[in-house]
Amino acid sequence: MSIESLVGESERLVELLDPIVEDIADIRLQGIADSAWYRLGVVNVLVRDAGGGALAATLARGLVEQAAYWDWALATGVGVDHLDQWAALEFEGLQRLARDTDDDVWLGWLLPPDVSVSAVAGPAIPDNAGDAVRRIGSGLDGAVLSPLGFAGLLAAYRVLDVLAHNNYLGAVILAEQLDLELPDRLAAIATHLAAAGAAAVTFALADDSSCLDAATAQFETVAQHASEIHGLLAQTTRPQRRPPRSRQTRPTTAVSSISRMPRATSDMTELGLRFLAAADSLVDVVMSEQVEVEDFCEWIAHQSFRLSLSSLSIMRGALDGRLGKALLPISARMLFEDGARWYWVPHSAATATTGESLKALVNDGARRRDRIAEVLQSDGVPRPIIEDLLGPAVNIPQFDPGELGFPPNLGVLVYAAWAFS
Repeated sequence: MSIESLVGESERLVELLDPIVEDIADIRLQGIADSAWYRLGVVNVLVRDAGGGALAATLARGLVEQAAYWDWALATGVGVDHLDQWAALEFEGLQRLARDTDDDVWLGWLLPPDVSVSAVAGPAIPDNAGDAVRRIGSGLDGAVLSPLGFAGLLAAYRVLDVLAHNNYLGAVILAEQLDLELPDRLAAIATHLAAAGAAAVTFALADDSSCLDAATAQFETVAQHASEIHGLLAQTTRPQRRPPRSRQTRPTTAVSSISRMPRATSDMTELGLRFLAAADSLVDVVMSEQVEVEDFCEWIAHQSFRLSLSSLSIMRGALDGRLGKALLPISARMLFEDGARWYWVPHSAATATTGESLKALVNDGARRRDRIAEVLQSDGVPRPIIEDLLGPAVNIPQFDPGELGFPPNLGVLVYAAWAFS
């Protein structure tokens, strides 16, 4: 089974999910299912598109998280009500950010005209996305859960997670991929989990369960063929776990304060393309340099720069019309996170011994790699598969703890980049 054949099977699943999504009567719920359906289609394109590996991993990771949230919502009886609670929780978080930065103008853009968010006190979403993925298996239909029952699910999710955040570990995993495509095992994992997420959301929201048989059978085919490539075997039994703990919301009501949505000026796309053209000159210079692993400090920066090119290529595709503009915010977020990470390096180095900030960055990558490897090993995944999944990252050195510890919270990095810029 080749990746190209697997993608063909997944594209067939997209075709079968389409009429199910279209038949959902509630326009809001249809929009949620439609978003999951669209992201699966994008993953099918990006797993074999030059520069698309990191975004394919990001979308697949988000889809399996969404499946885990629906699993929790159905198991706890919260059901579709968790959507309002989730929206309220996110809105509250953005309000706190606006207060912290003393900048609330953009809050008015979040809710379209005549739209409100209202939630009562109660459970919103699982407290931890990774824990929700680990505990998946108590609420969703068995047709979705069975193909998700393979050894190494949580670890596979974590591999996608490091690629989603453009961090050093993700850059090293893709270091040998000349076009920043996903290696075959990771491409199969991304397709497997994206198909699971899209099927889970669609099945949970479908108005008529009698029309799911063909899509169910096709999803099982996708999962089977993906397993043949990634090598993570199905579990004969699934441990019974309680649903994860949830985050709680307070009673919240927010009403849109605008009469029309702000629109970008007509020259914004052209401005974005000019930025990319300017970036190309820098890219040409950097990528023309031959950086050897022995030049370790330069090699670290070079690999991270290469991974940022993946996000730039997605931005280019969205701006020139080859890809949907819905992908722009995701790519921009990945670039901003990586920029914040690299902003921290020189800022922290100003008050530390030379090399300590890079040592902290590398140790963070080694720690994440070891955690993934431990979970895979505890699930009985053979060592050769673990090493193949991690690729060049198996060689990341582990230094003794130094003066600096890499901030564990990405939000701290982003806020620091904003505060000190």
